Parts: sequence; C-alpha cells; structure tokens
Amino acid sequence: MARELRCLYGDIIVMKDGVIAQSLGIPLGEYCVVLPKYVVCRGETPWRARWARLCRIIRGYGPRGLEMAVRASSVAEKYHPAFGTNMPAAHPWDALFVVEAVEALSSAVARGEPGTLGALSVLGLRGALEGLLGLTGSRAAGYSHERSDVDLVAYGPDVAVRLYETFSSLGGPWDPASKRDLGGVQVSKLLDLSWRRRVIETPLGRFPVTWTGAPSEPLAHCPPLQGLEGPGSPAGIVRDRVCIEPGQETALLYPPCAWTSKGWVVSFEYNLAGLLYNGGCITLEAVRTIDGIILLGVREFPGRIWVD
Repeated sequence: MARELRCLYGDIIVMKDGVIAQSLGIPLGEYCVVLPKYVVCRGETPWRARWARLCRIIRGYGPRGLEMAVRASSVAEKYHPAFGTNMPAAHPWDALFVVEAVEALSSAVARGEPGTLGALSVLGLRGALEGLLGLTGSRAAGYSHERSDVDLVAYGPDVAVRLYETFSSLGGPWDPASKRDLGGVQVSKLLDLSWRRRVIETPLGRFPVTWTGAPSEPLAHCPPLQGLEGPGSPAGIVRDRVCIEPGQETALLYPPCAWTSKGWVVSFEYNLAGLLYNGGCITLEAVRTIDGIILLGVREFPGRIWVD
C-alpha cells in the first residue's frame, strides 16, 4: 500500500531501499522532490535507528551537497518541467514510512528529547506554535546522536519571522556560521548565518539548533513557482544588478522567493534567505529562465553574488 506523501518541507521519507530522504516541499506530479541524506550501512556509525545502522551521504547542503548525495544514493531523478531540469524524487510507492515534521516535534517533546526540549524552552517556543512548528533531521526520525543538530521547521511567514527575530536577538554572530561559499553559491563577503543557526546553552546541555522556514502548502508563497508551468526552462546565464525591498516574508520560506527591481529571484540555497529578507542592492550572476526568473542555487550553475 502506498504511503501518502504531502510534499511538505521537512517530512522524512524512509524508503524501501534503505535510503532516508527529506522532502524539499516541491511536488512533481505524484512524486516529491527529496534530498537523500542517509543510507543503511554496516560498521561503526554514530547514527543508529532501532531498525538499522545509518551512514550519512550528504556532506554539505546547497547544489553541491545535493549533487553528491544523489550520486551516493539510489534515488532516481525525474525531469521537472517547471524548472527545466532533473530532480531527485520519491514516489509514494517508494516509501516504507513517513515521519511528518509537525508530529515529530510533538513526539520529541512528549518523550522528553533533551535537545528539542531544551531548545524550545530557551527560545520561548515551548507550548507555542502548535501545528506550525516542526522537527526534521535525525532527531525527528530517531537516529540522532548527542552532537546532532536540532533541526526546526517554521511553517508560514509569521512563524518564520518570529524565529528570525528570536535568533537575531541572541547577540553577536556565532563564528562557524559565517560562510562565503554556500554549497556552490559564491558570495563576495562572509555572510553571518547566525540568524538561523546557533549553539544554544540549555539546562539540558549545549545543542546546535538550526531552523528553516517553509510554506504551509508546497510553493504557496512564491508566485512564479505556482502551477505546472513554473518559471520555464533556463534561458542562460546573466549578470545583473538588482535592488530588493527589505522585509519580504516570502524570502524566509523555502525556496526563498523575493521580488526585485528586475523581477523575481528564487534561491534553492536556503542560507541566502537572510540576505534576500534584509534587502538592498546586489549584483547577481545566475540562471535566468525564459520567463525572466533569476534562479540561484541550481546544480547547473549555482551562481555568484556581489554584496555592497
């Protein structure tokens, strides 16, 4: 019997061939676009579920990390007409079971999972945002170890803005979160990513906590990605200067989506969400589709950004 795939960002799909993948919130007909993250393996590994030992196949996020993970897994790729490219995808028949992010958070709290419970308490989120906050990653699916991230998902713009403001209020940048190479997307200066990733001290321990914003319905936040047509096939690489109005909530939902002086910009590298949300003028070298949409973070050409 096929398992229902809602294609919501953050849901964990345990596949029949031993691959564990995360939904990226992008439907593809009956399929869902996924990010392969672990495979069943033998030998010593810190990731252990009740039913198997697991090895991590993703070494980094962004287009480069996705490319490597797809090569290391058995997940098939399907052509997505909206983007004019192949994407790793799972069909309901491929799923052994699905761990939904919202239910995973409730379960982690109920069983007293230390990292999740500690992070929610310190961030002032304990008991709040029921049904609008999820847990993904290894702590959601029950194969985490003591150093695993607490991976939260904020569903909807209001929740995403709240987490952005909460993390940003925690003080100066956390140094390891500053990057210039974002999985293949090159940025002219270090970007402080502590607006979404922090090591948080809690009474239950010290835990790395990361969050990602996502729409409550797949792609509902981003007009150029809605419908089967999507932005159209890539037309080529362009270099252009664009100005972005700050405070666009759609920039904090995956995939980050912002209106600029030259049309829509969409990024499949979530770490650029803060840059797009803060706004300002930047120079981009990226893929432009035949419909004039600028795409960042795609495998064919991740892109470059020059920040004033």
